[in-house]
Amino acid sequence: MTKTTPQNWHQTISNDVELCQLTTRQKGKSAIAISVGCGHFNDPENCQGLTHLLEHLLFMGSTNNPMPNSVIKLIEDLGGSINAFTSSEVMAIQCHFPTESMELVCAAVADLIANPLFLTESISSEIETIDAEFKFKYQDDLRRLYDVHKDTCNPDHPFSKFSVGNRSVFEQFKITELKSMLEQHHRTYFIGSNVKVCVMSDCEPIVAQEILATELSKLPHGSSLVSPSLPALYLPQQLGVQICVKPLIDAKRLILTFPLPGLTAQNRRSLSVISHIFGDENKGSALGLLKSAGWVSNLSAGGGIEGSNFKDFNINLQLTSDGEQHVEDVIHTVLSYIKLLDEPEDWRLTEKLHMEQLFKDNDEINPSAESASDFAEGMHQYPVEELIILHQQPQKACKTDIKHLLKLFNIGNLRVKLISKNASTHMLSRWYNTEYAITPISKEQQTNWLRNKNPSIDLESLSLPKPNPYVSEHVERRVSVVSEEMPYPYWQKDNAELWVAGAPMFKQRTADCYISFECPANTEGAGMMAAKRLWIACLNDVLQSQYYAAEIAGLNYRLYGHQGGFSIHTSGFSIRQAQLVTELIDQTLNENDFAKWFKANKDSQANSLKNHLLNKPVNRLFTRLGVLMQRHSHSPQTILENIEKLSFSDTLNARDSLLDQFAIQGFMHGHWRKDDAHEVADVFDSIRYFDKQVTPVNRDVAKLTPQYTYFQEVESSHPESAALLFLQAPSADPLHIALTMIFEQLLATPFFDELRTKKQLGYVVGSGFVAHNAHPGMAFYIQSPTVDANTLIHEMTQFLMGQLAHIDYYQKFWRQIQNNIIRQLLAKDINTTNRAQRLWMSLGLKDNRFNRNLLIAEQVKQFSFDDLVAHATEFQQRLTFGELVLFHHGKFNPNEAFLERNNALKINNVHQFKESVPYAD
Repeated sequence: MTKTTPQNWHQTISNDVELCQLTTRQKGKSAIAISVGCGHFNDPENCQGLTHLLEHLLFMGSTNNPMPNSVIKLIEDLGGSINAFTSSEVMAIQCHFPTESMELVCAAVADLIANPLFLTESISSEIETIDAEFKFKYQDDLRRLYDVHKDTCNPDHPFSKFSVGNRSVFEQFKITELKSMLEQHHRTYFIGSNVKVCVMSDCEPIVAQEILATELSKLPHGSSLVSPSLPALYLPQQLGVQICVKPLIDAKRLILTFPLPGLTAQNRRSLSVISHIFGDENKGSALGLLKSAGWVSNLSAGGGIEGSNFKDFNINLQLTSDGEQHVEDVIHTVLSYIKLLDEPEDWRLTEKLHMEQLFKDNDEINPSAESASDFAEGMHQYPVEELIILHQQPQKACKTDIKHLLKLFNIGNLRVKLISKNASTHMLSRWYNTEYAITPISKEQQTNWLRNKNPSIDLESLSLPKPNPYVSEHVERRVSVVSEEMPYPYWQKDNAELWVAGAPMFKQRTADCYISFECPANTEGAGMMAAKRLWIACLNDVLQSQYYAAEIAGLNYRLYGHQGGFSIHTSGFSIRQAQLVTELIDQTLNENDFAKWFKANKDSQANSLKNHLLNKPVNRLFTRLGVLMQRHSHSPQTILENIEKLSFSDTLNARDSLLDQFAIQGFMHGHWRKDDAHEVADVFDSIRYFDKQVTPVNRDVAKLTPQYTYFQEVESSHPESAALLFLQAPSADPLHIALTMIFEQLLATPFFDELRTKKQLGYVVGSGFVAHNAHPGMAFYIQSPTVDANTLIHEMTQFLMGQLAHIDYYQKFWRQIQNNIIRQLLAKDINTTNRAQRLWMSLGLKDNRFNRNLLIAEQVKQFSFDDLVAHATEFQQRLTFGELVLFHHGKFNPNEAFLERNNALKINNVHQFKESVPYAD
């Protein structure tokens, strides 16, 4: 056994399986990830997608848990969750769960990996599931762009393989043949030396080590696999090219890709510095100049596909309508900015190191499934000791290495992707039929991009970022820090109040501040909501140009609209955050010079809303649900119609109306000084509305009549059908919240098993607890490529009625589900931001005793199974819960037989429904 640090434990256990446990301070919660060095690169040429199919089959039964999805149900019943993914070179199972269940979970997850059954009936059903996934993603532009990427890389590189699989691939083989191929694939790659495990927990390492050693000893020994030498990802003729792609939605994106070799730990540090400089948004930066020209609205740098011998460094730009006409100039600007990076000054590396150290010093390892999976995957690439340093101990980047990498940022090593509805294309990608074209970058383009000047934009104004004024090498000692754990009203006057709470239970020097402006003018209809949306977008651009340096130094802010008006939220390091809060308030109330941002934001908001109308049907159904259930909510189509009519003066007038009178509620939580709270309270006092009392906007929720089932069709251009069944609880009191949570958790897993796994109605099948302004409900939904909406609604209704009629079946699971809900409700906050958000939501609900979850948990404790049976009977008879069904026909016959029900009410007009329906108190 090797001790790497006092908090981390690493050992090779049975059959050469490598296990690392990262010790966390968070009590009672754990996560585990098991990563196998087997991804879609390992698929046989004649059965691409086999590894993905194997991943699905792991959940369809194993030696100790033979029933399909039984491990999912087991872990969910324990109060956790489990998921899996297959990437290019690894497959991983990841989950989080209560620490007390460590032995049970470790045994179950290890059994999935070591002893899958590969039952023939399960193979058939999962082929259908994967084919439904393929069809579901067929109109996903990210997946379609990925397909073009595969078409335009080296066909001998395994990245070019079809990673998902579908029915046409798998049906080349008999099920018995596929079973043999899966078993052989498992024997080859699922061997001890090819398996890495990461546990994140507060428990003693020996607990997980012993059970994992026992279960994973059942893996074949096998000799260590030698990864084959991979060819270059791109052929010479695939570099120095421009790829034009026509998307389905109205996207305007430009991606400049610089292919790099596989990354070492040092390379990662160097690239983080390059990304940091590229992402700068201050005056003089590439983004700053391109935004001022009105050509680009957003830029991100550093992302891109990655594997053992390749890394794409992407500079991703969101173009405006004008920017689409200036693509050559945008590229010229970015390449000119790259020239400035040639010799990074030493202070930049020191500043970046210091910033990372500040973040690490205030970061606590939280046991999340995603973090465990990232670490387990990294164990295939780096020694554990080096990986721990990479994750937890920042080190200074190497100037020489940065210069070496920057030499690869040249036109000859550039791939330009232009994604636009207006793209000129003449090719189709292999699997998703994406329209694209690939052409060499011309000599004329190269010559133009190498020039130092451009008549359309002032390239001489480009400059690298100056030292960040928000980064200090000396951490201020905070004296007189707020120590009260529970929020209390620090300051109150007419139309304004400020609540404060400390967080001494956390060691982080971080804080949050929430400020809500309640504006009566917000209720003036869709026109006001559209104008508010546009004003906030413009204001965010103004603020972004001024406070980008604060954000990257760990002082974050967000300005967003809500049903009562709008809010400001700041978070991050407490030092200088009070200053940021006061400046943001001043800017929000007094900044009205945003004319230069208006056109670009109007176009961007309109495009976003248009693209929303092309969303997957289930997403559109959930959006419509929110519109119908909330009085002051409006459909994307209505907001779009109003945005398109808005002028700058209209938007300015709406902004003035919103700010004409308002009430303010604020909440400061975390590592604040009393002086900070006093400073913010003084600002509140200076801006509050004096003339009369301002009443906060009511968050009215539609009250569905239980005796009826409301139906509405939601239009979409998508060919798949969809249905959403929403059941609204009788009230928002703790009893009905508890009851709704119980029913949803009781029904969630069997709903998925029955309608997706067994009946194969679609890839998107699920349920969830849904609250509208704290009024509880639950939603069950399906999106289907194979059956019509009438069938979906019938199947969902039959399932629910059948389960409620046989509720006695659940008696054996009752205590476990009851205990899980109580555990979830009483779970401790994982960090200061999580706690701040929970307490702020309580304030919004007028829960000034901050015991809402406790009251709900008490209700759950008091429930007997007899109580549940009685409520289920009332539920089945439609005496308590209101019912609303939203549906989309897709390509199928518009059969609406469900409207023949005696209690059916069809909603033909959203406005009329909202005018006539009663609203909950």
